[in-house]
Amino acid sequence: MTTILNVIEHFRFIAKKPRVILRIFNGYFRAMILKQDVLRTIDWGIIYGCNFRCEMCSAFLLMKNEENRKKKPLTVEQIRDVWKQAQSLGVIHVNITGGEPMLRGINELCQIVRNFEPNRFLVSMVTNGSLVKEDDIIKLKEAGLDTLQLSLDSSDPATHDKIRGHPGSYDKVMQCLQWAKKHGLIICISTVLKNDNFEDIEKLVDFTKKEGVFLLLNPISSSGAVHGKEEKKLAEEHLERYHKLLEIPHVRADTVLNFRGGSGCPAGTERIEITAYGEVMTCPHVQITYGNVLNEPIVKIYKRMAHFPPLQYFSPVCKHAFDEGYKESMLRPLNDINQFNLPLPIWEHPTVKNDENLRKALEK
Repeated sequence: MTTILNVIEHFRFIAKKPRVILRIFNGYFRAMILKQDVLRTIDWGIIYGCNFRCEMCSAFLLMKNEENRKKKPLTVEQIRDVWKQAQSLGVIHVNITGGEPMLRGINELCQIVRNFEPNRFLVSMVTNGSLVKEDDIIKLKEAGLDTLQLSLDSSDPATHDKIRGHPGSYDKVMQCLQWAKKHGLIICISTVLKNDNFEDIEKLVDFTKKEGVFLLLNPISSSGAVHGKEEKKLAEEHLERYHKLLEIPHVRADTVLNFRGGSGCPAGTERIEITAYGEVMTCPHVQITYGNVLNEPIVKIYKRMAHFPPLQYFSPVCKHAFDEGYKESMLRPLNDINQFNLPLPIWEHPTVKNDENLRKALEK
């Protein structure tokens, strides 16, 4: 699935960052030669709040959790302290997510970016674009942001606006795209892949190629706003078409490049999610928490995840979207719990409670 052209295109992310290049070589050495677990990316949800109500929002149920509503997001200082801890795990990239990150306010957001030490690491941010002004782009660039990921679900304005539940959002994304290009940010158009929108995605492939930007494919999750809507989900029959898209040089996904070589699902081993309230999950789409950074060091939580058998095995495909064994053991049991109580602590997961070996693995 990964081609030499994919690798060449990805070099654009690190071309001006020699210290990142050194960390990447170190990551490959530790993973492939020393056979160590190495963290590559943290998706960091700095806020749950959002001004959109998207049809496929993976955080929809997390925002509905009454207990979450009583909590305050991690402070700028707490985020910085956890990031310092995570550096020993080999991390090279942090992706700022939400909700909508711009709701933290531009000054606080820029301080978060600076605290991620962008001279030593890659820093990206996902936004729906609606709250972004040109001056914000300038400030984020000066703070050290490398990549702006703009959420776009169709090359047709009406379709995108309908999915996002926000009239005019397509035009705002287009405006942000031009501002980001003008001020020298790397740009990814981030889109959700469903079983019924491959034609729209193919149009986005052409659009992003013409604009000279990346297209990031996110297979739809079974969580959040699409919980229970089987008609939207991907299946094994969609894999070949999905893989064909990933052979296009400027098209990428989280599974494309890994420290262990080749392509595969990085969730819980090379990539993790930290929520606004400090819960550590494998990815935004699997809402099971393995610990909270306010209660335990991130290093301890990461080792717990990396040693957990359902995460330990290497899957060539995105587990939450295509791996039937993983879905059967880890995802489908979540259907039997109150969806408004997510994320579920791993110790309370039905599969774990019924398997002594899995319980022991979490205690190591």
